[in-house]
Amino acid sequence: SNTRFKGLHGVQSMYNAERMLRDTNAIAQNRYQSNSSPQSRTNDEKAQVIDWIQYLHEKEAAAQAVFVGLIGNYMDECVNNNTKNGTEDNSIFKGPCARFKPSYFLGRIMRFSNASPCCCVAALIYIERFQTRCPSVSFTTTTFHRLLLVASMTADKYLEDETFKHNNIWTMIGGIPLAELNALELRFLFALDFDLAV
Repeated sequence: SNTRFKGLHGVQSMYNAERMLRDTNAIAQNRYQSNSSPQSRTNDEKAQVIDWIQYLHEKEAAAQAVFVGLIGNYMDECVNNNTKNGTEDNSIFKGPCARFKPSYFLGRIMRFSNASPCCCVAALIYIERFQTRCPSVSFTTTTFHRLLLVASMTADKYLEDETFKHNNIWTMIGGIPLAELNALELRFLFALDFDLAV
C-alpha cells in the first residue's frame, strides 16, 4: 500500500513554533527599540542593539535549517517506503529515477528560490492533498522530483507572492523544461481544485 505523508500535525506544530519564534523576536526588538529613542542611545547601546538583532537572525536561521532538514528526512523516509512497496504509476509526474534524495532536492529548492520554511510545510500539505485526490500517483524515486518542485513552486507563489520569480527561474532550479513545468503546474492546481489555503 502507498505510504502517505503521516504526522502532518507534528509538521504543523513545527510551523507554529517557527511563527512563534518570529513573533517573539519582533516583540523583543520592539521592546528594545522603545526603551530608548535613537537620539538618546550611546554608541555602546547602538552596538548592543545591532549585536542583539544579529544574534536573533543567526538563531532563527539555525532553527530554520534544522526545520528544513527534518522535513527533508521525513520525505526521504516516505520515498524509501513507497519504493520498497513497489508502488508505481504512469502519471505526468513520472520521470527518470532520481539520483538524489528528496532532502537534497528540498535543500536545493530552498537555497536557490530563497523560499521560507513555511513553503516547505505548505508543499508537504499540498502533496498530501494531491495524493488524496489522485491516489494513483505515489511519492517515489520517479515522481518526487516533479511533485516536490511543483508543490514548492505553488507554495512559494501563494505564500510569498514574489512576482519576479517566473517559471523560468523554477526550471533552472528543478532542471525541467518550461513547457513540461507549466503542464505539471496546471495538472497539480486542477487536482487540488485550486484550494491552496493552509
